[in-house]
Amino acid sequence: MSSFKAIKMLPTMREARDHLIKLAGQPERWSATQPDSAFKVAQPEEDRTRLVPQPVWKSRCQFTIPVKSDLEVREKYVNFHGHVRVGKLLEDLDYGAVLAGYLHNERESVEQTFSMSLVTAAVDQMFIHRPDTVPDDGDLQLNAHVTWVGNSSIEVTETVSQNESPILNAKFLIVARHAKDDRAVPVNGIEIETNEEREAFEDGEKSKQLRKVNAQSSLLNSPPNSEESVLIHEIFKNSIDISQRTFKRQHKTDSEMWMEDAILKSSTLWFPEHRNLYNKIFGGHIMRKSFEHSWSNALEFTKLTDAIVTPIFIDDISFRRPVSIGDLFFMVIPGSFFSCYRKTVIFNLKFDTNCFLFVENFKVTYTQDNYMVLRCHAEVRNVNSAIRETTNEFYFVFSALDRNRAPVTAPKVKPKSYAEYILYLDGRRRFQTFIKCLQTVNRGSAKL
Repeated sequence: MSSFKAIKMLPTMREARDHLIKLAGQPERWSATQPDSAFKVAQPEEDRTRLVPQPVWKSRCQFTIPVKSDLEVREKYVNFHGHVRVGKLLEDLDYGAVLAGYLHNERESVEQTFSMSLVTAAVDQMFIHRPDTVPDDGDLQLNAHVTWVGNSSIEVTETVSQNESPILNAKFLIVARHAKDDRAVPVNGIEIETNEEREAFEDGEKSKQLRKVNAQSSLLNSPPNSEESVLIHEIFKNSIDISQRTFKRQHKTDSEMWMEDAILKSSTLWFPEHRNLYNKIFGGHIMRKSFEHSWSNALEFTKLTDAIVTPIFIDDISFRRPVSIGDLFFMVIPGSFFSCYRKTVIFNLKFDTNCFLFVENFKVTYTQDNYMVLRCHAEVRNVNSAIRETTNEFYFVFSALDRNRAPVTAPKVKPKSYAEYILYLDGRRRFQTFIKCLQTVNRGSAKL
């Protein structure tokens, strides 16, 4: 069967969501006392040698987001600039990734399929080619398929296009969990049939190794390198009057802003309407809320009345724990780095039924030219306890433009404390990752 003929044609996102509910064996209505699954599940197969590798075409799916042909849909997807809302696309991409994962892992019996839960673990990379997409230009098409598998993890590559022109590319990492015991279970292997599929699989393996390297070199685990140490010392020296022989009187120029002032805080209470297939809070909705709050902070940070803030890049979104319905969610978005790219966001949230989701802050951590790197730190607190846990970190890269689409220089963000200097370096590293990705795209060899 050819790849083209094997694509699951799903006319709308609504049909895609309905199909996903059936694949996951979940009830369509929420109840505080309902079981985790609407069906009796079997014990999942845990001997991977007994699982049959699946060809890539088995997971291919495509559906339409009718932003032009359906006025009701357009109303939900358009922003006040008349462009498509990127945050809404994040929700659809999450649905598409999980759906492709289930198609790849369909079992011989319905009970076996329901024995596992597929959830989003991370968004590896997302590059936005056309943030100013106009709904009137045509309906959107979302394509998703599996490109790499590990023992219990799956990489899904997705593309959103309009009139056959790419709008964004993304890579999602999906993991398989036992439907009852919340532990990893093996997934079907992948059957490589073409050179293109082999190349995509090898890229997925490289991404896996890169995630390990980045975790080991994280500033939470390792000190700044020699170059970074010199950099932050120079920034510190430029913030004090050395002739006064004091370390306390820090100052900034009119074109700079203290990092502690480039922050936005927000809290959200989640309800059943925000749930996912497993009665936790839908990760796509969390991504949308974090993105939109980060955009608001970026706009406020520029302090420009006639500027347009557009997203460019999202990277390293990771989900560390689910968030329950009723959780209090806290988000803090501090400004970390401003330059010519958009920063990535990491989701670490676990949402359950009686939790209050609280987002602590959104902060600009790094800036350069017309680019801003924003970091969102998210925490959750159960409504019945005072315990707060970190759930997510998000990193986005935005650019500032004037009405003629020309770059607008943003204020420089300036740290004061050691913790802020570490945030600054973290934002700088992520900006450098974005620049490398941008160079790859400009060479016409991006494989997102």
